[in-house]
Amino acid sequence: MAFDTDRDFDVRAYPTLTETAQMLAVNKSTVSKRAQRSESANGTRRLPPEEVLRLALEQRKVPLTQVAHALIQYAETHAPAHRTEIERAIQEFFAADRERRSHRVSREDFLSQARALLDDQAFAELERRYDEAYGHRPATHLASTFDGIDA
Repeated sequence: MAFDTDRDFDVRAYPTLTETAQMLAVNKSTVSKRAQRSESANGTRRLPPEEVLRLALEQRKVPLTQVAHALIQYAETHAPAHRTEIERAIQEFFAADRERRSHRVSREDFLSQARALLDDQAFAELERRYDEAYGHRPATHLASTFDGIDA
């Protein structure tokens, strides 16, 4: 959700880099380097909820729902008049996240790719660990975001 910067939106509803780092359990420098979008207020960089949630997905240290709750609490504390807009941005983020395609990788495909990349001993260890962890699950239980383009 993009906020209309021409109207009177209080960017104090957005957490600072330090506050975002605390929400995500990462260093401030990580947030500073990885943030793609921020707003400035009085020389302080603040991140909109969509960006905080995107970073939470990327860093994978804190559950997304916990970060979303922290964003709502943050808005309630620092700019209560904008809590509804922050909640709407979070809902839109989750709706878009649910719409993302999910690819499934079968055990056979996964192991076939692994065999091509690993030596025999490493492959045997991987296959053993895979079967220990996932042996009783359906063959298509692994989610992948691979779209067929290798860098």
